[in-house]
Amino acid sequence: MSSLDETYAALSHFWRAFVDFNDAVRVSAADLQDKHTDLEGLWNDNAARTYAQIYDPLDTALKQYLSQEAPRMEDFIALKVRLLDS
Repeated sequence: MSSLDETYAALSHFWRAFVDFNDAVRVSAADLQDKHTDLEGLWNDNAARTYAQIYDPLDTALKQYLSQEAPRMEDFIALKVRLLDS
């Protein structure tokens, strides 16, 4: 980057793409949770328990990312964009 204007443009573009990514992950995670809930009552065997051992940690990490980490990172990047804009 040769100037702060270019840095501002690149960071603004990155921030928008990051927000869009997180929005898409939120939609996908909600859809996955809906499908998981729909199948949960129908699937109660060893395969379901094996699946749950894999799915549950992913679900926990995804919920933490979406509720804590993603908003914190979005806010941090937005702050940097505002600082470059001033």
